[in-house]
Amino acid sequence: MSDRYTNTIKQKPMKLAVVNDMAGYGRCSMAVALPVISSCSVQACPIPTSIYSNHTAYPEHVVTDLAETLPSYLDMWKKQAFTFDGLLCGFLNSHFQMEAISDFIQYLRPQGSLIVIDPVMGDHGKRYRMVSPTFSDHMKQFIKHASLLTPNLTEACILTDTDYKESPWSEQELCSIAEKLNRMGPENIVITGIKNQESLVNFIFESNTGHSLHQVTHIGNGRHGTGDIFSAIVSSLILRNFTLKDAVKIASDFIVTILEASNAFQIPVIEGVMFEPFLGMLTKL
Repeated sequence: MSDRYTNTIKQKPMKLAVVNDMAGYGRCSMAVALPVISSCSVQACPIPTSIYSNHTAYPEHVVTDLAETLPSYLDMWKKQAFTFDGLLCGFLNSHFQMEAISDFIQYLRPQGSLIVIDPVMGDHGKRYRMVSPTFSDHMKQFIKHASLLTPNLTEACILTDTDYKESPWSEQELCSIAEKLNRMGPENIVITGIKNQESLVNFIFESNTGHSLHQVTHIGNGRHGTGDIFSAIVSSLILRNFTLKDAVKIASDFIVTILEASNAFQIPVIEGVMFEPFLGMLTKL
């Protein structure tokens, strides 16, 4: 191999299995996760759970649920003894999908794979339409598989049966929620999107080192896809041996940048974030 490659590339890419739905329009889920992960110098291997024409905030959409195909899809990977350094799980729409992914996680256990779960269930204090109490109960069991859990504040409240409020949240209150989540299985937790006056706070809980906060400027209205981008960056950088704190800081700062740009270019909120021109920031990490 030419020296110009061996001198600049320190290691071959880690492999991250990526569980999420694919929305053809609207900049969210798998459509944003894959390019972001690749830009972080990690190989993204998609496990699609559903295919949407566009995300569900639009007045209409069509969807194909892939729950029935997941077992055979993943069995084929196991049959060929594919290996992965980590798995990032985003949107799941049923306990059938949770069961299929849980079974695959057991396959990954002997490989020592990082398991990151983003328990997509709601935002701004409200559950998504598909999130019934039964679904929540299944999710509470599913998150036990996580090495790292990345709920937003609404999802953290749902999982711990905590009453939601906009603000303020004390460090003690957030630590109490994180400790409850930790007792449910996840070793490390990042609670995202906590409003604090003009700022947004990410609360980082590490079972071995305690907790910390990372605060960024609150930029306009929330946009679709930011959670997917956040978990994609954090997962990728941890695989590359960044600390959790550093990964959260880089992901948070990147999202502030793309939110500012999206507003400056007047991208409609429903179309998500304009992240494409900024992927070069991630390739330099």
